Amino acid sequence: MFPTVDTGRPDNGFVVNYLGRGNVQYDGHDGNDFYFPDQPIGTYILAAADGIAHASTHRGNGVWIEHPGGYVTVYWHLDKFASIFKRKVDIGQGVAGRARDLIGSSGKSGFFAGSPHLHFEVRHNGREVDPYGWYGPGDDPCVAYAACEASAWLWRGELAGEFDFAPPGTAAPADRTPPVATLTVDPPPDLLFLAHFDGSPLQQVGVGTPAITGVPAYEHARFGRGLRLPAGAGLSYPIAGNLRIDAGTIAFWAKIPQQYPSSGTGRNYLIAASAQADEGPVYSGTLALRRDLLGPGGAPRWDFWTTPEAGEAGRDDLAAPDTLAPGSHHFAITWDRAARQKALYLDGALVVSITGVDLPTDVGESLELGRWTPGAGMSGAAFDDLAIFGRALTPPEVARLVAAHEPVRAGVSRVAGTDLQLDANALDDAGGIMSVQLGINGVFGDPQPYEESYHLSLPPATGVYTVAARFFDRAANSTTVSATVTLARPSQPLVTVEDVTELGATLVFSSTREAGAIEMRISPTPDFGSAAWLPLPGRQPWTWPLGGARIIWVQFRDADGLTSPPQAVGPNAWWVYLPIASRR
Repeated sequence: MFPTVDTGRPDNGFVVNYLGRGNVQYDGHDGNDFYFPDQPIGTYILAAADGIAHASTHRGNGVWIEHPGGYVTVYWHLDKFASIFKRKVDIGQGVAGRARDLIGSSGKSGFFAGSPHLHFEVRHNGREVDPYGWYGPGDDPCVAYAACEASAWLWRGELAGEFDFAPPGTAAPADRTPPVATLTVDPPPDLLFLAHFDGSPLQQVGVGTPAITGVPAYEHARFGRGLRLPAGAGLSYPIAGNLRIDAGTIAFWAKIPQQYPSSGTGRNYLIAASAQADEGPVYSGTLALRRDLLGPGGAPRWDFWTTPEAGEAGRDDLAAPDTLAPGSHHFAITWDRAARQKALYLDGALVVSITGVDLPTDVGESLELGRWTPGAGMSGAAFDDLAIFGRALTPPEVARLVAAHEPVRAGVSRVAGTDLQLDANALDDAGGIMSVQLGINGVFGDPQPYEESYHLSLPPATGVYTVAARFFDRAANSTTVSATVTLARPSQPLVTVEDVTELGATLVFSSTREAGAIEMRISPTPDFGSAAWLPLPGRQPWTWPLGGARIIWVQFRDADGLTSPPQAVGPNAWWVYLPIASRR
């Protein structure tokens, strides 16, 4: 997590990142956050350079070190102080130290929720600097802001080239590996995240960058290749923007092993998210699915485990016996916090559900795949088609996921309108994505900053278009991904109204065979509210709403997801309402 900087406004109410963008994640952050996956709490923290070190408990346990030349480094959220600060905490007396002296260990002091991490700052003459130096074209933009100044290379000389960093003005190590990227057109609004794992952990739909440790392996799974995490490997995704804790569904295929890896607790996790993963035995703020040996007589079972912020008193283990043979199986968990409901599905069947359970309001920052936390034992499963929806799917919807012969569809291939929403994701092994070009039919626009969502307009003529995105990394390597989109007029069956009375009417639908499978939904309002999509009937009775106009709104959707504009039918469908005008 990188710093933001102050614009200098009198109220100090707005900050921007180093590229001049405001309203960014973690607004107001004034340092670099580092997470230690092997040991989140207890990793030793060493002084970055020689200086006078001070220990303080102003915002949790922290150390700040004064260095020659006006530099100060700051280390915050420590779990413990090193012994050199014994009886010297919060007294204003510094301790002389050298680079690499132990000053404490990582932790999460100073905040109540979230992952343990080290907050690290570098200041020069009281202003922020980026310790990595500025690498972009032109001058460091940080000089334009009140609380920031131009950055300089501050690392030891022998570290040049590590992680593709090099002092400004010197050549970085050759980078010839292009980014990995995906592009999805108009993803469904309730599909928050989707990863197919076809040779890469990068998602087709979603936000943020996967956190990868070690080297994931790929093998034959339900649809093409799936992902397996061998010992020493790990994979997690950001919670923010990819999972709604108030209601949702996590569904995926898992190829379970002949024999599960040994575990001291007998527990093997498929997915896990926890705001307090390091604070056993309560682990408040947890949502996880695991296999354990806590069934009757030590029998194996599947456990959809949740713990609210109330702690152990609200914990619920929604468990079902494990009768699954080795091989590929579908898993789904659903939850609705307002309704106090959750459910567990195995191979499309609802095996257990509960009502009246308290669910968490915060499950931390990341969703772990195949393990409880970084450094924990692995499940040994291979994963495919991980989908996260922003609502609790119904039993028929979960059953359809399992019965489908294709993976979950990320986006659409046919559209009725010219305005497209593009979900773009990219990953580079030697740094960030520097720019993106969007194109239609081989004609690309100007480079623009990398975002995870773009809007693009097609020409008005119906037909087939190739929509593409070209991603550039820091070394100007590029990857182009594309999608074929057909701009077409949606199927719209003829709708007539019969048997009209003061109480209701009957809608009659007629469609050609060439139109294919069509769904429809009807509503007394043009926004359709919670109206469900239903197979197109021949006739449909309808009752007029009390006190309302005798109008029925109808909308159609074909097998490709192409949706027609709302259509009004009924005796009052052609009423025109005019304002009353008077002359004074």
